Amino acid sequence: MRFRVTSIQDSGLPGTWNDSHLWLEDWLNASLSGAADFGANGTQIMLVIFASDSLTREPRPSRLTRTNEGDALLALHIVVPPDVITATEGAEHIALLCKEVHFGLPERLTRKPKDLDYSRLRQGIQACVRPFMNSKTVV
Repeated sequence: MRFRVTSIQDSGLPGTWNDSHLWLEDWLNASLSGAADFGANGTQIMLVIFASDSLTREPRPSRLTRTNEGDALLALHIVVPPDVITATEGAEHIALLCKEVHFGLPERLTRKPKDLDYSRLRQGIQACVRPFMNSKTVV
């Protein structure tokens, strides 16, 4: 299982916010890629952080598609208001992202890959971000 973190966001958000995405992606891959079996081997998990004032409606909790190689790609959608990001100091962007992921992961999915134990996956991601929710980590 491979993890990716990306965003759909307004322009002008601080670079430290983007850096926090890269940090989280590296951390999830180092912590969860081979350590736990969530089922659905070969599935890629993408956390999509929506940080835009131009959203016309709340995105669905998730989206299941396929990569060009035919692997399942499960996108988990998390909404973060851009004004919350800009009001947060750069040194606290990792903590903010970790909090938003911890509390914003969907409880139920629109669709899920066959054999994926989403409940365990969700708990695993939450356990990985929990230690950083109140820290000032600079990337």
